[in-house]
Amino acid sequence: MDFPIQHTPGFLENAATGGIVYAPASTHTKGTYTELITSTAYDADGIMVSLQANNVVAGALMDFAIGAAGSEQIVMANVIIGQTARLTTYVFIPISLPAGSRVAARCQSTNSSQAFAVATHLYRAGLWGPPPGGTIVTLGADTSDSGGQVIDPGATVDTYGSWAQLSASTSQDIAAVYLMLANRQNTAPAAESVNFYLQLGIGAAASEVVVWGPIRFSSSSSGSYGPLPAVWFPVSIPAGSRLVARARAGTNDATDRLFDLVVYGLVV
Repeated sequence: MDFPIQHTPGFLENAATGGIVYAPASTHTKGTYTELITSTAYDADGIMVSLQANNVVAGALMDFAIGAAGSEQIVMANVIIGQTARLTTYVFIPISLPAGSRVAARCQSTNSSQAFAVATHLYRAGLWGPPPGGTIVTLGADTSDSGGQVIDPGATVDTYGSWAQLSASTSQDIAAVYLMLANRQNTAPAAESVNFYLQLGIGAAASEVVVWGPIRFSSSSSGSYGPLPAVWFPVSIPAGSRLVARARAGTNDATDRLFDLVVYGLVV
């Protein structure tokens, strides 16, 4: 297939029918890889993936990798999935993917042998489209509970809570961030919709400064949070930074105000 010559940012094409990625019988443990694409038909500038838990409330962290079976190289680690049943989570992986690439995924979950439906779409940039990125670092994922960093807006409504640490010291310069939320498997949310505002900051404890946000999202009476836009936001975070997050919420309910956050940093 020829390189697209349109002047728009780019377009998506269905790359495969998708598949089911199963967590292993042991909770909070990564399973084996499931092949999503045997061989990409053309060069691509990124992958859009949709993720969906089957029928139950479940939390998970999923790795996406390229390479032959047994030699997979992770390109985005610990993508968090944690919404109510059958709601779709989207993630965009901005990597250069040559034709003939094999794409696979593996996951861990709060539930034994939990199934997750995955669909993949290849992104091809136009002449004015954004170039593919470099490597991706994951900040805030908690493999011990298949979740992320807990963000607590605090007991005072519509007032920012304390900063929660995502990284004590970032390993590389970060040029953009991608944020994903999860609901901490809240199975009995209050019958209300709540507004949240989220900020990212850097700096030592008690000296934090905001570098991104606030962005508004909401929760629902069904227990879903967000989602945040499936967008890489341009944010400059120098290597060695302490990365933190905080939020405010329209509720002080001890359960409903809590959510998980994972931040993915694009290193170019």
